[in-house]
Amino acid sequence: MEFLKRLLPAYTPVTIAAKGGLAVLREKVLQSFLIGLFILGVPGIGLAVVQSFQVGQTVLAIFYIVIFAWISLGLVNREWPFLLRAGTVLVIAYVLGISQLWDSGSLGEVRLWLLIFVVLSAIFTNLWISLGSAVLSAVTVFLMGRLLEVGAINTPFKDVFFQGTPYVQSGIISLMISVGIVVS
Repeated sequence: MEFLKRLLPAYTPVTIAAKGGLAVLREKVLQSFLIGLFILGVPGIGLAVVQSFQVGQTVLAIFYIVIFAWISLGLVNREWPFLLRAGTVLVIAYVLGISQLWDSGSLGEVRLWLLIFVVLSAIFTNLWISLGSAVLSAVTVFLMGRLLEVGAINTPFKDVFFQGTPYVQSGIISLMISVGIVVS
């Protein structure tokens, strides 16, 4: 029963409690977020793994399993450094943003995941790291667009990426929105 109590956001690890204030709040938000990811991840990852195996994408299925296992370990190991646990969530959001280029090709979906990456960065880290996340997201949009444009990378949804707002304009708008979120 003690183990389950330690999983709840109300419990604060001693190392975090010693820092007080914002560190405690961030820990509670992160733990709540990890619990949500775990609960939603069980059926979501289960279905994704089954589907990946069915279409012969064994490596992708294993990737999903490893990511879910890592999130689960971060959920139960609250003694792990906060930045490791929070950084895992940030990396996953960023990778999901990049993967949307090959999954749907939609620039809008890429930007959505990269915006989630920036928002989570603003919640879990400091101003400078969050601003770096905003710049990284904009640079990622620029690089994706440019690399697709010159044929350096290829995706089955290349035409979808170039529909709508041009990627340069889209990257600038995304950067402005992201910086606005970070500094507010």
